[in-house]
Amino acid sequence: MGVDVQGILETVYGLLEWGAPPKAVKISGRSLLDDLLEFLALIPLEDIEAIVDDHLQTDGAFVAVVEYLQGPEWAELVDTVGAKPAVQDFIQYLNDAGIPVETILAWIDDVIRGAVPGTDPDEEGSLRPILDEVEGILPLTDLLALLNDKLQNSPDFQALYVEISSEDAHTLVEEVRALDEVQRLVQRLIDMGVMVEEALAVVYEFLGWGSFVLESVTVFASKMKFVVILATCLGLSFAAPQPFSLIDDIDDFLNLIDLNQIDALIKDNLQDNGDIIEIATYMKGDEWAGLVAYVRDHPGWIKLKDWLVSKDIAVDDIISEVHDYIQNAELGTASGDRDVNTFLTDLEALIPVDDLLALAVTKLITSPDFQDLFNRVKSEDTHGLVDDVLSLDEVKADIARLTEMGVDVQGILETVYGLLGWGAPPKAVKKSGRSLLDDFIEFLTLFPLLDIELIVEDHLQTDGALVAVFEYLKGPEWAELVDTIMAKPAVQEFIQYLYDAGIPVDEILAWFFNLIDTAVLGTDPDEEGSLRPFLDEIEGILPVDDVVAWVNDKLQNDPDFQAFYLEISSEEAHTLVEEVRALDEVQRLAQRLRDMEVKVDEALAVVYEFLGWGSFVLESVTVFASKMKFIVILATCLGLSFAAPQPFSLVDDIDDFLNLIDLNEIDTLLKDNLQDNGDIIEIATYMKGDEWAGLVAYVRDH
Repeated sequence: MGVDVQGILETVYGLLEWGAPPKAVKISGRSLLDDLLEFLALIPLEDIEAIVDDHLQTDGAFVAVVEYLQGPEWAELVDTVGAKPAVQDFIQYLNDAGIPVETILAWIDDVIRGAVPGTDPDEEGSLRPILDEVEGILPLTDLLALLNDKLQNSPDFQALYVEISSEDAHTLVEEVRALDEVQRLVQRLIDMGVMVEEALAVVYEFLGWGSFVLESVTVFASKMKFVVILATCLGLSFAAPQPFSLIDDIDDFLNLIDLNQIDALIKDNLQDNGDIIEIATYMKGDEWAGLVAYVRDHPGWIKLKDWLVSKDIAVDDIISEVHDYIQNAELGTASGDRDVNTFLTDLEALIPVDDLLALAVTKLITSPDFQDLFNRVKSEDTHGLVDDVLSLDEVKADIARLTEMGVDVQGILETVYGLLGWGAPPKAVKKSGRSLLDDFIEFLTLFPLLDIELIVEDHLQTDGALVAVFEYLKGPEWAELVDTIMAKPAVQEFIQYLYDAGIPVDEILAWFFNLIDTAVLGTDPDEEGSLRPFLDEIEGILPVDDVVAWVNDKLQNDPDFQAFYLEISSEEAHTLVEEVRALDEVQRLAQRLRDMEVKVDEALAVVYEFLGWGSFVLESVTVFASKMKFIVILATCLGLSFAAPQPFSLVDDIDDFLNLIDLNEIDTLLKDNLQDNGDIIEIATYMKGDEWAGLVAYVRDH
């Protein structure tokens, strides 16, 4: 009837932490048929049919394939595979999902048997011409975009993926591949120019079945855009080279790059681009020479260099050429308005990134030397070399300067470390944080600070509870508490991190303390008063939706803010917070705020959830909270628009929920649909019958 039962069950099971629902809970699959029809709608079937008809008349290699498909070997192979229990189970699954399998198979068989070849078969010919022609009109980008969308958003397609990627399916594929006729057929296709093994490597990667050729293939492939891998493995727009040596491999990459254009771009920028002139000047100096010497003498580099030399790579000559190029570079003056990002943008335009990535994947599949190079580059020896270099004070200073120039060094490092399977870059690799300061300024602009200031000033004249808070902040207990917390090593380290990130901590703290000291209190303190009126007024003008959206955006897209989140959510930060919370004065202050109706515990529960520190109050709180939109939790914990009731019993709790629902309106809706809504009438009829009564009795006695 169109109800996404599986999706509902998955949500409920996830919320209650039960794992996945039983596989026996299958969906009707009507939308799976819709999904598959969507894929078909993207494919130019008439154009493909025209290509096939043309090759049937002129292409001997294709005719040989068609004649094989019309012959007894193929028919026997189909019968053998079709008789396997796993295949029968899968066909039943598709039938249950609304896919007319028999109709589709009959149509395919009819197409094969109805094909009329117009030329003699050529057993020695190549299938690449027809494959290239068909692949040339396939909308690969659109198909892959739809695939990604379905894998993320379609429960039916996700269920199909689970079926075809299961270990049962894997076992079936291995059994079929082991058949003598299949092995003969695969070799025949390879001889005809079909990249069978490369395509299988992609399929195995996509289905999560581990490596098909080499581990390095899947490690690399998993990091690349799927469209690039697929294009490579199908041989789109280029043929896989068969290199004789690592030198040939490197030449293939260099042949894709116009080095003369890059040389001209560098020399042009060395005349008036201030950032590039500064970088070149640095690379002509002693600090850079010292770094080069450090790397030259590092065991990790020596080991890699010895291997490269054994492969006839003239490493010393290459290094010497690079050194001469730097030293002989003629530098102008910073008279232009270009910067390092202008240079990088222009450089990127000269580098065929997709072609280079595609060639890299091809090399990983076809070249043993390149596979060996990749494995050596991602080895622990090289990993140790890079980590050691990044730990040097000189390199940290270089990274900070590049970051100030606008280069996303941290993002580049994270990409490289991820590609090579090294985990996260060392935490010591810190950025200058100029953009982190921009983040905080941007964050502040979201708040109506003048309006907040007016509310504070108004309450300071009339609100005894807020006055009591300010008197405490002006007093010795608060000053002593601040000194105690500030003296903790973890706090000092965090302040240093903020300084390194360009945040003027001293100025901010001085402004904050001055604000407290100069506050003019216009009424007597009320130790028994409530802060809720003041908090409700502040919360009423806070742009909560905008703030939450901003935080989510920064967490996904801003490397500086992501680094900041890692700092504040670290285990060291967690330990510090626990230490502070354990202080007697903090416990007394927290209880005082609770008495003044500040939702301290609820707010802390949200903070702990957001920072990934586990449960603060009850496990059920965080289990539930983790499934909800952050804005709902935040609004609830801050008491936005409603106050939390204090029920006396579970009956009171249930009544509180029922009071939010207009049962009369729901009753009216049900009765209206029971008059003319076919689905609802069918469901109601079923619920009046014996089957439903039996289910009720089963549950009642469980």
